[in-house]
Amino acid sequence: MKKFLGFTLISLGLIACGGTKKAPVNTGLPTETQSETTAEGVVDEGTNAIETATDETTDEVSIGEYDIPEVDTNLDDSGLDAETAAKLAELEKLAQDNPKDKDALFSLGMEYFNAEIWDEALKNFELVLEKDKKHKQALVKAGVCSKVLGQDFEATEYFKRAVDRLKGKDQELIDQVASFIDEAFPITQITFGDYHNALAKFSSYDDKIVYQTNRNGNWDIIIADANGENEINLTEASESDEENPSFNSTATAILFTSTENGSGPKESKYRDIHEIDLNEYTQSLVIEDIADDWAPTYSSDGSQIAFTSERNDLRRAKFYTLQSDVYLYDTALGNVSRVSNQNYDTGNPIFASTSELIVSASKNGNFDLMKIGTDGTEISTLTKSIADDGSPSLSGNKEKIAFASERYGNTEIFVMNADGSNLMKVTTNSALDGYPSISYNGDRIIFTSKRGGTYQIYEANLLGKKNYSKDDLENLLGM
Repeated sequence: MKKFLGFTLISLGLIACGGTKKAPVNTGLPTETQSETTAEGVVDEGTNAIETATDETTDEVSIGEYDIPEVDTNLDDSGLDAETAAKLAELEKLAQDNPKDKDALFSLGMEYFNAEIWDEALKNFELVLEKDKKHKQALVKAGVCSKVLGQDFEATEYFKRAVDRLKGKDQELIDQVASFIDEAFPITQITFGDYHNALAKFSSYDDKIVYQTNRNGNWDIIIADANGENEINLTEASESDEENPSFNSTATAILFTSTENGSGPKESKYRDIHEIDLNEYTQSLVIEDIADDWAPTYSSDGSQIAFTSERNDLRRAKFYTLQSDVYLYDTALGNVSRVSNQNYDTGNPIFASTSELIVSASKNGNFDLMKIGTDGTEISTLTKSIADDGSPSLSGNKEKIAFASERYGNTEIFVMNADGSNLMKVTTNSALDGYPSISYNGDRIIFTSKRGGTYQIYEANLLGKKNYSKDDLENLLGM
């Protein structure tokens, strides 16, 4: 299990659960701050994605989901079907015979685009833009091609020009295009400091947050108002690392992990699960094992605690091949039962109901969000991406799920309906954005980001997008 700054990649929303040894992921953390471990990194880099589509027959641009595949810039026509090859030949001749006809060039570019021959498509869209620098369809498509080819700066410039071209004509469309190049929601920084504050969660009433901080050297648990004010350090007296905090449904107790009683070497002790009673401010050990237990969460009625653990594999596998699974703790009986028992990693559990869990599982090689029963039965797959999705958070009204994903190459925050529909990208930043917690009504998301140099807590206002004026959008995009 690779650990960074005392918490695991799964804690930051990077979905790592242990299991099969993989190539290290670039988290953006300084090398000297990464904890030493015998395990390698456990998350493959995700493939970039961009969401856009164009109606070829009209002057309207529509936005939809578009998954960017791995790129081979040496593609030739040998892999094309006869119909596509014939169409390309026809359009090539038309463009050659009419070199000043931007419509002919755009049609040729679109044929290459649909055939996923990105460099040729980009070349033709650029020729269109030489003749009409405000051609909004060509700007958007050139942006997509540039993004696919790894030309992020050029992609951003094309999208900005597209937004500028559309400005004042279709505000909804402007917002959609803007979401690809900058955040289309207001982002507010909640915590500050030259130390790290991370892994925040809302209380069920959204008036409090709980998170972990290393301001005193080790990790402590902080409770504060939702705006970050009136902090109380709940574990200041401890010299151990306390992490992964979460409220119960009545906000009268907090679960967290601690190395205080953990087994293993001093520098990488395994974590046990503890609880703080917020009425008495007393702390108790709840779940203890010789293995690493983390990411604890309560059921709504408090009768169960779901958590991730490597306890099953620890007794029969080498450390770097440990598999993580989801377990349940019965708070009345004190019994622990294993929920997931497959040949792949499962973790990050949250309760969808007292009998259902939402988890991150590597069933298809990468991590997807899945719904499973508390008896381990698979119910449904909520996300299907070639990149990793993890760190789910369900709104209190059960309508929205926020999660972290690497589908754009960098870890960003997304939100969708509880059934997996209506996927929407929330953050767009070169820094890591992870570990979201969504409010009861699904209108706010707090998350951890390193965009300011240290990990801090930020909040995205999902209602703000609808209220953007033209000037707000211009300021957002730096126009």
